[in-house]
Amino acid sequence: MAILDIGQDLTNVDTNFPILAVGMYDFSVVEITSKDTESGNGSMLNIKLALDENATDIKGNPINVGFPVYDRIFFPKAGAMSKEGKPLDAASSIKRLAMFQDAIGKRTAKFDTELYIGCKLTAKVKIRHDSTDQYPDTNEIGQYVKKD
Repeated sequence: MAILDIGQDLTNVDTNFPILAVGMYDFSVVEITSKDTESGNGSMLNIKLALDENATDIKGNPINVGFPVYDRIFFPKAGAMSKEGKPLDAASSIKRLAMFQDAIGKRTAKFDTELYIGCKLTAKVKIRHDSTDQYPDTNEIGQYVKKD
């Protein structure tokens, strides 16, 4: 057995992912991917944004430019049902995607992910609390701000 002396006491190191304070922030679009859901009832559009400004987390610690925040937009398949047996509707997903486009200033009929990589936008960040308490709090996009 080996003991590594790194010159640090690790007993009080916070291993939680930082949580950006609630507010409006400027971002760049870094990555957009889409994949089928595990349940098979639709697809998930995953949007990775990178913070374009220095900020602070909910504990007052600094968060640097480039900090990632994710948005996920679910698109149900036609005829898909929820776990409760209710039909799933894509209307709110389509509206959210249009709001994303408006925040960038590029509304298009077809959504070509490559058109948006590197684009700038402003969004309101909120904190997502897991209702099951299985997962720690995380940030999510609350709303996109329409570009004038």
